[in-house]
Amino acid sequence: MHFWKKTLTILTVGFWLASCESYVDKIDEIDPTAPVDAPIPALLTATEVNYQGVMEGELARLAGMWSGYFTGSDRQYVALQNYNTVSADFDGAWGNIYAGVIKNTRLLRQKGQAAGNRSVQGVAKIIEAHTIGMTAALWGDVPFSQASNLAQFPNPTYDSQTAVYAAAQTLLTEAIADLGTGQGSLTGDYMFGGGRTFWISAANTLKAKFFLHQGQYQQAINFANNGIKNPGLNLFGYHDNEYQKTYNLYYSFLTYDRAGYMTAEGAYAVKLLDPGDRLTRNNTKTNEAARLNWYYQQGLNTFSVEPNVLSARETGFSWGVASDGSEDGFFAADAPFPLVTFEENQLILAESKARLGQTEAALADLNLLRSFYNTGGFIPEGWLAAGIRYAPYVLADFQSGGIENRAGLRSAEQALLLEILEERYITLYGQIEAFNDIRRTGNALRIPANVGSQIPRRFLYSQAEINANSSAPRPAPDLFAPTAIFR
Repeated sequence: MHFWKKTLTILTVGFWLASCESYVDKIDEIDPTAPVDAPIPALLTATEVNYQGVMEGELARLAGMWSGYFTGSDRQYVALQNYNTVSADFDGAWGNIYAGVIKNTRLLRQKGQAAGNRSVQGVAKIIEAHTIGMTAALWGDVPFSQASNLAQFPNPTYDSQTAVYAAAQTLLTEAIADLGTGQGSLTGDYMFGGGRTFWISAANTLKAKFFLHQGQYQQAINFANNGIKNPGLNLFGYHDNEYQKTYNLYYSFLTYDRAGYMTAEGAYAVKLLDPGDRLTRNNTKTNEAARLNWYYQQGLNTFSVEPNVLSARETGFSWGVASDGSEDGFFAADAPFPLVTFEENQLILAESKARLGQTEAALADLNLLRSFYNTGGFIPEGWLAAGIRYAPYVLADFQSGGIENRAGLRSAEQALLLEILEERYITLYGQIEAFNDIRRTGNALRIPANVGSQIPRRFLYSQAEINANSSAPRPAPDLFAPTAIFR
């Protein structure tokens, strides 16, 4: 499997259009040079690029600031850090979702059906399901059943959050069946290189994720059991070393596009990883020094802590090359970005079993992940010198007086669940999912709000969407309005 395969695709396809598209109607009449069609391989590549852009770009940065991973430190990012945002701030992301991903996945599905290519239909459905499921998680009710069909639905209705989750599950079920037929080529798939079984595993993990969001824990277990059970099957967004083309999006933002806007000064995650902080999760069985240094760099520029963009490629090495001792940060220029992973799948199993009272099985699932980390996981060797230790936990560690429950203020079962949730928080670093976890668990980890006493419960609807779509909610809900699932 190609863990660190690089892609030379360009991150420019359809990022700035909005879902109902009324203000770009007849754009081909304005620009006669605009392409009107593309073959399946080119469209599949472009769709995958847009998909990873949605999962890795501005939505992830904002979710990270509101989840204690990062700190807005300059200009508009100070305002965003403090929850001072307006609907127009979400125009770009909203357009990326609907015009960059959903419109393209539906076109891929149509082309795949016409060509008898069920495999490409399956991949398109997985990408669409993941994207719209996360959109519903962040916004609540969103356009879906009538979206990206301007001619028939100029003002697409808003489907309920629960209906969108159900639709995402249906898409994933269909995708698994499509890919299982083996029909059709996946030329243009740079993420899994056309590997149908890899995509099927990712689809099962996504089904488990969305069942976990809704508290359907047995269903989450059922699908995670068929999910990504090997780190070699992880789904990544891949990068290379060209600015404005193939850079890791965090690297590009932090180093070139908006240097200094976002740091990690005072971030909650840093405190959990730092062995010298009173909040540290380090103990006699856990040494997080390597992960701390892989995630964050300290003492550079004028800030004491920043997301780690150190790139060995700048000194002639490639990301992940360990034998030469190179040290590539989590957000290095060509660092791959996690989209659907073994680590998340394992923690879905652990949390779901813990919530169903299957304590020993939950602990075994947590320890299996810790054994992977104990070998270094995906941390480049250069960072391992800082120190790692992930010894297996035993139930006594979570009982009153144990290293994970010294004060005895909770039951062993509660202490284990909190450890699993904390591990999810650290493992899913930089991803949108931590913001979902905070809301769905009632902030069980007590991550502090940046200002005031509340962490936002949703994102704001795009201003372009509100202006163009008469079906958009009026009045639009504010940041702190609960959704049907994340109350």
